[in-house]
Amino acid sequence: MVDNKFNLAKHLDEQNLITVYGLPIDGMSSDAPQSFGWPAGGPSQFVMIHGSKLGDLCIKCRPFLVLLPTAGETLQKPECTFEPPMRKWSVRHDLSTIAMSPQVTTIGESLAAVSRPRGVSGGLQISNVTLQGTQVCGDIHYWGKIDFDELFIHIHEHFDQTRHVCINLINTWITIYSFNIGVASVALEATYRPHQLCARIHLSVPYGIWNGYLPSESGECASVPFAATATDCGCK
Repeated sequence: MVDNKFNLAKHLDEQNLITVYGLPIDGMSSDAPQSFGWPAGGPSQFVMIHGSKLGDLCIKCRPFLVLLPTAGETLQKPECTFEPPMRKWSVRHDLSTIAMSPQVTTIGESLAAVSRPRGVSGGLQISNVTLQGTQVCGDIHYWGKIDFDELFIHIHEHFDQTRHVCINLINTWITIYSFNIGVASVALEATYRPHQLCARIHLSVPYGIWNGYLPSESGECASVPFAATATDCGCK
């Protein structure tokens, strides 16, 4: 008895290479992450894929955008119902890459999606604020968390620190302390406002995930206790 079932996974392993058909997107290129294992300095560009070929099996698909490591080969004659000037690429089926699928949405929804933190949260609390000569001082407890899983990107980091800070009575944001957690960078910033110590966290996560301030760009503030701001007239 002959088994006529087609084992796609086994077929891919045997063939190792897959042919994809598409059109390059002008003006869209990228440096592939080193983790992809692509040749250093090799050409790469985004391609709108329309289908593929596995052995003699031709497959059409809904167009999607993918990053490929070479310029491709322009078809000289029709292949798999695809016509010139369509191009083709022969790549390993397990090649790591970046892929994006189009979806129907509205401009407002798209803007909201890219404006909100993606897998990022955090905040801070200021306490024990005092005036000491020409400086305002206080304790800043600040924390943050990154939980991001999309496509090939997996980032899970967190921080939770407390620092005693003293800054001059100048209304200018300055960096108190900065450090890296994994691929992300963190900076604690502070400024003085009349009778207030204010702070914020600048968090930058690569790959366009997040670059902004927590809890907000204006920061969080705590007032100097009234007794600490009063001037002793020396009267008895």
